[in-house]
Amino acid sequence: MSKLPLPDPEATDSLAIIDGALCRLNRRGKVARRHAPLGSAIVEFRPLADGRLLVRERPADMLPGFANLYCLDADLRQVWLAEPPADGALFTEPMSLDAGSATCGTTSGHTLRLDLASGRRA
Repeated sequence: MSKLPLPDPEATDSLAIIDGALCRLNRRGKVARRHAPLGSAIVEFRPLADGRLLVRERPADMLPGFANLYCLDADLRQVWLAEPPADGALFTEPMSLDAGSATCGTTSGHTLRLDLASGRRA
């Protein structure tokens, strides 16, 4: 009878939003890696099939011209920043994913579809 190896307690295991930042937690519940928000506070994230994460920040307090939606890699490094809506609006909830794209409403009442590979309008 063989014994199974014990899990590494420092291995990263889950994600959580803590105080507005996206955190990767280890098996002990300690923060192993942290991604601070670009502007206000992270309010939503969605894991993608390839390990990347789609992240949306609260629309308030964002710098003009910057989108509040972006993609991070598995190490919480920024891959792309979404193309901002043409009317200067920001992205709102809910965010939905389908084959290769994300659909998200805007503060001006429009709905935009973005390519998950680039963050540009699909």
